Amino acid sequence: MHDVEDFALTSRVVLPAALLTGDRGLLTLWLDDPGVAAGGALYQAAVDHARGVDAVLRGDLEAADQSFTRAATAYLRLGWHVLAHELAWQWARTGSAAAEQALGEAAAFYADKGATWRKEWLANYKPARISDGRPT
Repeated sequence: MHDVEDFALTSRVVLPAALLTGDRGLLTLWLDDPGVAAGGALYQAAVDHARGVDAVLRGDLEAADQSFTRAATAYLRLGWHVLAHELAWQWARTGSAAAEQALGEAAAFYADKGATWRKEWLANYKPARISDGRPT
């Protein structure tokens, strides 16, 4: 990655793509290179985000919930609000109360920004529940 913005954009695109395609191989940049997490707080948050996606794909929803919580908290603390709120629909796959709260916060964020299409998409989003690593 060339800079923080490139890394953030790459994380915003590739991590959800891994979830949507069920391709854990896409996560290797984040999970297999210890230098990524060593890059700083945003990089560590993206590693936690990737761990959350990986855990969902493996069917470990408790681990996913914990990873997504760490990632969202860090993204918000660092001022990367779009990353935190984009994470909400991925987190929703865990079915946790925290994920439901994150979806509501994301909808409010998009409404505040005037992104009505995104707010409506979140309102109508029906996350697939995961069982044994597969959507149900």
